[in-house]
Amino acid sequence: MNSLSTHKEEVWQFMQYFTSKEFLLWGAVTRKMVDPPRMSIFSDQTFLTLMKDAPGYPGTFHKTDPGTHVFFYSSC
Repeated sequence: MNSLSTHKEEVWQFMQYFTSKEFLLWGAVTRKMVDPPRMSIFSDQTFLTLMKDAPGYPGTFHKTDPGTHVFFYSSC
């Protein structure tokens, strides 16, 4: 969120909704969102059932996840 935003509360609510577990699971299951970013989705049985046609995909995710990092930076 930009520090100069005049709608911080609205932006924060927008970000919370579109990164929530519920929304991202919905996107992965009903809209076939590619590469869902939450680990919990890769434990969801409905998602795993959909992935049966992509052998190795969930397993590869679990193998690469421990070495994956998100870096945040400040543009001071």
